[in-house]
Amino acid sequence: MLKINMLEKLKILINNPIYRFLFLSFVYSLIWDILLYQLLIPVAFEEWVIEQVGALSRLILSMAYAGISFSNDNLYIGGILCVHIGIPCNGVETMGIISCIILAFRAAWFHKLWFILLNYTVIFLLNAVRVAVLAALVYERNQSYEINHKYIFNIVLYGVLLILFALWSQKISKQEAKPIKS
Repeated sequence: MLKINMLEKLKILINNPIYRFLFLSFVYSLIWDILLYQLLIPVAFEEWVIEQVGALSRLILSMAYAGISFSNDNLYIGGILCVHIGIPCNGVETMGIISCIILAFRAAWFHKLWFILLNYTVIFLLNAVRVAVLAALVYERNQSYEINHKYIFNIVLYGVLLILFALWSQKISKQEAKPIKS
């Protein structure tokens, strides 16, 4: 009797779209973090992303400062080392996690694909702006580097991604709910 109740409860949980989404997001994130990210993403790709973030950050900073250079994952303003972009800060892991969340959502593959690509672009652009702002803070001797590096950027990034996901999921849900005209 107890086993039947547990199985029924498990079946109800699996059929609930919210629990299904949360469960799949969790499982996909574990697969991404433990298997795919650790084993399949080469360091060369991570370094390439760092180079691209550094190049865009350098371009952004060149609008306000002279003597901007990027070398060996380090961003300089006027010869002063301002920011080192390490692998954990290049945005690749965040791109994978947001992909897991999008893949867990019940939607057509086309919608998942374009939304994943949009999120990659947003993460990349926000990360380049982040690096530029952090470099400017260091150059200007601003004492708020740590709070911006650890907290403010994460709040902004995940806030933007959450808003985008909410808008996208609302739009996709409405499209999926429309009756098919015959």
